[in-house]
Amino acid sequence: MFAALHRAGADLGDPVDVTRTGAHIVVTGVGIAAERQRKIREELRALPQVTLRFSDPSNDAIAPEGRNASAISVNPGAGPLQIELAKQLGGPAGFEQFADQILELTDGFMARAHALRRLAERFPPELEARIPPQERQLLQSMRREHTEPLLRNVVEVQDRLLPVLAAVPMLSNVTPLAITSKTWQDATEELFREARRTEGMLVTILGATAGDNQSLELPAQVLASLKELRYRVEDYERLTTPP
Repeated sequence: MFAALHRAGADLGDPVDVTRTGAHIVVTGVGIAAERQRKIREELRALPQVTLRFSDPSNDAIAPEGRNASAISVNPGAGPLQIELAKQLGGPAGFEQFADQILELTDGFMARAHALRRLAERFPPELEARIPPQERQLLQSMRREHTEPLLRNVVEVQDRLLPVLAAVPMLSNVTPLAITSKTWQDATEELFREARRTEGMLVTILGATAGDNQSLELPAQVLASLKELRYRVEDYERLTTPP
């Protein structure tokens, strides 16, 4: 079931839910685009005792964790950090283009982090231990197919931000935390928390939120958080890849 939704791309933030009553499975979705619905129907057509229920949203589509991605906008004059970044990027127009690109990449790695978290929640260690080896291999493959693009997005954000923030005064640096998780499920939760922290800092430094107290330590904290996130994703990749 989850492999079929994965093939349809329905595990990247779409509001799709799966419930089971005995042998019967109900897949519901709210505000799913017509093309995505078609792909989901095609993938699930051969599965027995599956009912699909799609409905229109009652309000604007909300991204995972209540974030309305379409409502994000940047303001190069929001604070001293944005003004300084705009100088580095050739003015307000350059800043806005740069910020939009970074936020798009951020949405990309958060979609992957959400998908991995849902897998970890659906397949806790005690359940994973009971499923057949072939299904465990499939679960492993799904994790890898999310982890690889997640890492690419994080690396691209890091590569784009580093030369820009290098010219901004920084007051501190942060040492990456030790990774203590013993299962991929625990590692997923740690990765997800760090991704959320990084996302919040990126949204703040790019002026997509109003009224935040932006200290001069924020640029260093952003780069440190990206470094920590990359470290966790690379370690996660090693943890979830067979020897």
